[in-house]
Amino acid sequence: AWASLVPASPCGELTLLGPAVTSNSGSGAGRLPPLSAIGPAVASTVAALRRTGAEAISLVGFLAPTGGDGRRAWLLRCAARGSAVPGVVDVGSAELIALRGVAADPYALIDALKAEWAPPTKI
Repeated sequence: AWASLVPASPCGELTLLGPAVTSNSGSGAGRLPPLSAIGPAVASTVAALRRTGAEAISLVGFLAPTGGDGRRAWLLRCAARGSAVPGVVDVGSAELIALRGVAADPYALIDALKAEWAPPTKI
């Protein structure tokens, strides 16, 4: 996972790349990478965005080639859309109208993600 230093969403975004599988030949032909393999990472990513104050979150995923050997992996983008208070949340397509501006600290997102991935503290 990584945090964008210049996110398309002004409230910050995190990106995940899942494990790659070969999908063009042999017994794995036509096989999709399993979404279950990145489920825990997606949950941690959403929790990290919530930890930094995001209430409205967009999640989009698509298959991305990972090399010339026919391997593909899920690439997921988790974008914070801000507070759920009316008038604060963008329309969900700010990147389509070239809206740019960073209102979230990407390093705070990185710290929040690390906190979500940290082992639980024993009491």
